[in-house]
Amino acid sequence: MREQLKYLPEEQLTRFYLTAEEFRKARVEDHEIKISGKMYDIARISEQGNRIMVLALHDEAEDNLFAFLSEIVSRSAKDKKPVPVQIEQLLTLHFLPVSFIVLLNRCSESNHTTPYYKGGYEFFVIVESPPPRS
Repeated sequence: MREQLKYLPEEQLTRFYLTAEEFRKARVEDHEIKISGKMYDIARISEQGNRIMVLALHDEAEDNLFAFLSEIVSRSAKDKKPVPVQIEQLLTLHFLPVSFIVLLNRCSESNHTTPYYKGGYEFFVIVESPPPRS
């Protein structure tokens, strides 16, 4: 996606002129800025005099996600009932690199040959998970 942003026509992008300090404050990550409460994916950056011109694409999906999460937190703060366990688990998920997850799971390998295929290779990953709840 980031690579495709570089080639979008300027008509599809929003243009911002920022000072170096404004740009530093607006930058969320290397490829994102937040201006007036909205998230933008950076397509191109160029310096023009003492200003930085940023061409960016409004990331509506990310804005919607933040609004949704904010609404959940706001409602749960007002509600006297506890947050459902499933929602709490979703909001507290930790995302691990795939290589780490593979190390945690049991793996098995097998080699075999058949009359039709002279060398087969199978790799099984058994994901450890809790049993389903009733």
